[in-house]
Amino acid sequence: MTQVDKTKQYAIEELPIDTSGWKLKKLRQFVGHDTNMGFAAELHINGECVADVEDDSMGGGMHISASNQFRPKLKEMNVTLKEYPEMFWSEKGWVDPSDAQAFMPWSVESIIEELIQKEDEKKYIKKQTTKCILFTTPDTPSGSYRTYKRKVKVSDKANCAIEETRLFEHIMEKHPEVTQILGFRTREDWSK
Repeated sequence: MTQVDKTKQYAIEELPIDTSGWKLKKLRQFVGHDTNMGFAAELHINGECVADVEDDSMGGGMHISASNQFRPKLKEMNVTLKEYPEMFWSEKGWVDPSDAQAFMPWSVESIIEELIQKEDEKKYIKKQTTKCILFTTPDTPSGSYRTYKRKVKVSDKANCAIEETRLFEHIMEKHPEVTQILGFRTREDWSK
């Protein structure tokens, strides 16, 4: 077993649990109490529905209704994850690990919240790319994108496919240092 560094903030990819097969299906988000966002979804792991998850946004935590066969596995995951720092805090709020008094550990709930955030990012990218293709280069500021305007509507699938091929080739030619291209409708998004 590897030693856990309690001064490091672990990303979801660095956890000892493989979350690549985790998916949220039937995700429904809604405005709850005091305009906080709530959600309801099914948690699927490797294609199998293992739990219904819900946060009604009325205070309290997330509710996970796991199937009987998954419940012990869920408890085991939480025991493993509680050793891994997700965020650090002090009286000032969320801080750098060097200024921290304690850390908030990872949990199954925080993995689910991360999956919801990724779904929200996908929706945002899809909405932003109806009129352009987004791409990044090493000198693009974090959280920003460079763009190429689409000349064909995404609803015109045949011409959109031709244009996306042309745009991909053009971006790769003009910006050989490109690190990511997002917003394709007829092909997979690309990243180095």
